[in-house]
Amino acid sequence: AQAGVSPWMAGVGADNSFPPGAGDGSESNDGGWANEDVVEKKLLLRIAEGKRVVDREELVAHITEAEDQRLAFLKLPITIIFFLAFILVQLEHENIADSSMVQRQLRGMLSGTTFEGVAYTSGHKDLNDIDTLDDVYLYLQEVVLPLFINNNSANENATYDDLHRVLRYNMLIGGVQLQQVRRKEVQCAERYPDLGPFGASSVNPILNNFNCYPWDTEDEECFGVWNNPDFTSISAGFCPDAKRNEAVGGRRLDFVLNGGGDGGSTKGARAKPTENQYFSQYLYEYEGLEGALTRLETLKEQNWIDLHTAWLGIRLLVLNPDMGVFVHMTVGIYFPPSGALLPHIRAKSFQPEPYQSQWILALDVFQGITLLCICAQTMQGFYNTVRKRGKKELFLNGWNWLNLLVVLGGLVIILMWILLYFSLDTVKQKAVDVRQAEPSPLTSDEAAKRLFEAAVQELHKEMNDISDYIEWYRLILCAYTLAFSLKFLESFAAQPRLAVVTDTMIKAGSDLIHFLIVFSIIFLSYCVAGVFLFGRRIWKFSSLSRAIPACALIMLGDFDWEEMAEQDPTTSALWFWSFMICVAILMLNMLMAIVMDQYTQVKSEAEQSHPIWQQVSNTIVDAYKIHSGQYIGNNTLLKAVREMPEREVDEETLRLRVDNLCHEQAKKLIEEALQKEDARLNNGITITEAMKMIGWVKVAVKKIGWKLESMITDPEEHAAEDCRSGTLDQNQQSQGGVDGLLGEINERMSNMDEFMQESLRYVTFRGKDVRDRLISIEGLLKQAAPPEQTEADLPSARVVPVPVNGQLNGERTTWSS
Repeated sequence: AQAGVSPWMAGVGADNSFPPGAGDGSESNDGGWANEDVVEKKLLLRIAEGKRVVDREELVAHITEAEDQRLAFLKLPITIIFFLAFILVQLEHENIADSSMVQRQLRGMLSGTTFEGVAYTSGHKDLNDIDTLDDVYLYLQEVVLPLFINNNSANENATYDDLHRVLRYNMLIGGVQLQQVRRKEVQCAERYPDLGPFGASSVNPILNNFNCYPWDTEDEECFGVWNNPDFTSISAGFCPDAKRNEAVGGRRLDFVLNGGGDGGSTKGARAKPTENQYFSQYLYEYEGLEGALTRLETLKEQNWIDLHTAWLGIRLLVLNPDMGVFVHMTVGIYFPPSGALLPHIRAKSFQPEPYQSQWILALDVFQGITLLCICAQTMQGFYNTVRKRGKKELFLNGWNWLNLLVVLGGLVIILMWILLYFSLDTVKQKAVDVRQAEPSPLTSDEAAKRLFEAAVQELHKEMNDISDYIEWYRLILCAYTLAFSLKFLESFAAQPRLAVVTDTMIKAGSDLIHFLIVFSIIFLSYCVAGVFLFGRRIWKFSSLSRAIPACALIMLGDFDWEEMAEQDPTTSALWFWSFMICVAILMLNMLMAIVMDQYTQVKSEAEQSHPIWQQVSNTIVDAYKIHSGQYIGNNTLLKAVREMPEREVDEETLRLRVDNLCHEQAKKLIEEALQKEDARLNNGITITEAMKMIGWVKVAVKKIGWKLESMITDPEEHAAEDCRSGTLDQNQQSQGGVDGLLGEINERMSNMDEFMQESLRYVTFRGKDVRDRLISIEGLLKQAAPPEQTEADLPSARVVPVPVNGQLNGERTTWSS
C-alpha cells in the first residue's frame, strides 16, 4: 500500500505485461502453468479492469472440456437403456421369485422332521442334530425317503390323496442318489514318522497299531461284503463308479457329481474327485417307500458309511410344474478327521422353458442391439483417444479398460446363456427318457431295470455338469452387474453434481491409501490375536481367513459377547474393548474425516455448475442449433481457436477469426470461459485448508497483539528497534521516543486520508461523467434521426477533464448531443 501498488499486482508490469510463459500456453514440466500465482494475478487484473476477454489457452481448454463432457453425457442414455434391458432379461431368465418359493420350501422340509407330518419320528430334530453315524441313517429314514418316495408306489390301487403334500406339488425324477468320497486307511506311524515322542527306536510307540485316515488321500478301492451268503440280495462289494463296467462283480454305483462345489472333495479346495473316487447308490421311487427303506437297512448292515467316508451326498432332482422350476437339491455331510459331522444343504434351481413368452425373446434381441451400440461407442472412443492424445493415453486411461471389460463381459454372458439354453434342452430330453424308461412297480424285467438305471445315470451326470455351469454363470452375472455399475461413473463425470462421489474418492485417494496401510496392519493384528484367543473354541476364529470377516462384523456391531467371554471374560474384554476403541471408533472416524475433508471442497465446486435437468436442456438445444446450422460444432471451433494469433480473445475477436460464428454463440463461449475463471478464483477449500487459514489468522492476530503490547509497555525500546531496522527516517530518529513514533503514525494516517479523499473525488467525477453519458444517450434516442445522416449531424465531441494523481490534468473525449 505504501508503494501505491496493490499486493496482488506484484509481478505485473506497468503495462500489464507478464513474465514469459504466463498466459501464452507454455507449461512447466509438472503440467501446470509456469507460474500459477501470475495466472491468478492476471485473472484478477482483468476483473479489476473490467475486461471481457479470456486467455486463448483457457478458451481452448474450455471448449475441449465441453466437448468431452458432451461425449460422456451422450453415453448416459444408451448406458441406462442397456442396464435396464440387462436387468429385465436376466430376471426373466432366472425367474427368481418362483424359484425361491420352491427352493425355500424344499430346504425347510429337508431341514426339519416331525413338523412335516411323516409317519416316522424320533423327536423334534433338525439337520444340525446329525452328530453320529446312526443319525445319518435316521435322517434318511425319517426325513428324505418319506418326503420324496411314495409309500404307495408299489400299490396299484393308490390314490392321489395318499401322496405326501411334497409329492402333490413336486415330481421326483430319478429317485434319491447317495454318493460318498472315501479316504485311505494307513498306519499312523508310517504316515507321520516325525511325530513324537519317540522311544528307544525311531518310531513313536503311541502310534503303533493305530490307523489314520489322512484328509488329503482318496481311496479308489472296492469295499464291502464279497459273496457273503448272509446277504443274498447283494452278493458283491461296493466299487467306484469308474469300475461299474468292469467284470469285477461290483454293484453299479453311479452318482450325481458334487452339487456342493469343491466341498465334495475330501481335500476341500483341491480339484473335484474323478469317477475313480465316487461311490454311488440309488433308491428308486418305483420300488416304493418300503423297498427304499429295505435297501437303506441293507446298506447300514454292510457298513456302507464307515471310517473311510470323507463326504456323503444326498441328491434329488425335483420338478414343480405349477411354478415351472427344476430344483437340484444336495444334502452334504462332511466327515472331517476331528470326528465331527458337518451337514449343509445346497440347491440349484432353473426354468425348463425360459422363453414361454415371446416378449422375453424380444427383450433378448433388444439387449443385444444395445450392447452393440455400447460396443460401437467404445470403439469410437478408442479411435478418438488414439487420434487426439496418442496410444499411450489409450492404455493409461482406466475408463478405457472399464469400457472394454463391459463390452467383453456382455458378449461372454450372451454366449454363456446360449450354451446354457442348449444344455437345458439336453436335460429335459434326458428327464423324458428317464420317465419313459421307468419300469412298473411289479416288473421283473431285469433288462428294463438296467435300461432305466442307465437313463438315470445319464440324467444325473448331465445335471451335475449343468449345476456347476449354472453356479459359475450366476457368479459372472453378479460380478458383471457390479462392474457395469462403475460405467455409470464415467457418464456421471460429465455432470459435476453427479461426479461428487467419484471426484471425492479421486482427490482423497492418496490419503486413503496411506490410511488403509495403517488400518490393515492394525486390523490384521487384531485378527491374528483373535485366532490365538478364540480360535480353538469358536469356529469363526479357527483360521485367519474366517477371523477377518468375523472381525469386520464385530467392527460393524454384529457380535456374540457371551460366546466370546465364555472361557476367559477378562482377556476377552481386553481384546474386545481395545478393538472397538482403536478400530471401530477411532480409525473408522478417521476414515470418515479423510473423505469429508475432500467432500466439502468437491461439493462447493459442484454447486457452481448447472443442475442435470438444465444441462440436459442445454445439450438438446445446442445439438439442435448445431444441426440446424445456427451454431458451429466444437471440433471446428476448437481448430479455429487454436490457430488464432491473439493471446487474449474477446467476443469481437472470436467472431472475426471464426467463420460463420454467430453473436449468440460467441457471447456464450466468452461468458462460460469467464465463469470458469471466476470459479477458479472462488474455488472451495477443504476443511484442512480452512483450519490452516484460521491458524494463520490466529498467528497474525497474536503478532499484532504482541507488537501493540510492546509499543505500549516499552515505547523507547520499540523506537530504538525501528531506528536500527531503518523504519524511521533521520528526522524521526532525532525526535526519538514516543513523539517520533506518534509522528510517523500521524503522517501515515494523513497519507491515507489524502488517498481516500482523492478516491472520493475521482468516484464523484466518474459518477457525473456517467450521468452525462446517460443524458446524451437519452437525447439521441429521443431524436427522430433521418434515414441518412451527414457528418455534421453526428454528436459532437467535447473534452472533459479527468483527474490523474489527484490533479485535473488529464483529458477524455466524450460525446454530447
